[in-house]
Amino acid sequence: MKKALPILLTAMILVGCSSPTVMNGDKKVPLESYNGANFSFKYPGDLTLTSNTNMVAGFGASLSGVEGYQPATNLSSASIQIASDDSAAMCEDVNIQAFGGKQGNPSTVSIAGTDFKKQFYQDAGAGQREDSIVYTAVNNKKCYKMALVMQYSVVENSDGKLKKFDQLKLEKVFQVVADSFIFN
Repeated sequence: MKKALPILLTAMILVGCSSPTVMNGDKKVPLESYNGANFSFKYPGDLTLTSNTNMVAGFGASLSGVEGYQPATNLSSASIQIASDDSAAMCEDVNIQAFGGKQGNPSTVSIAGTDFKKQFYQDAGAGQREDSIVYTAVNNKKCYKMALVMQYSVVENSDGKLKKFDQLKLEKVFQVVADSFIFN
């Protein structure tokens, strides 16, 4: 029993220390960490991280390559954007309808102990669509935004070889990032 105990403990430690992953097709992708000045989050390691983006006119991070989770579909590009701004006013609603798009009814989702407003936006033109799922919240007088932005072509306009992308799969990748978000 004395020899079996260290082996059992080692096995328990190894199982307990497995790093979190997300599935991309049949491939497990380990999660990477982003630690910024105002927030931190985890993201699939096969995405490309760019920091200092200007999504909300503040400090942020953008994850590109999300369309890799939907190969051979009508999805042309997708990204996840996360940003903060020192002005809480930046979290006020954008009237996307003024630009010809449409908005869905907002809902609320709790992330990192804070209620984020969840909003869906859609815009279209010339056989193309852009859908965005945007989370916004004010925390410590700062505005925080997270968005999944998807650009795709209308399947009916293709030669019949494209299949419609699965938006729910992309939302699951976005949710992995959102669920790991913390305020710094």
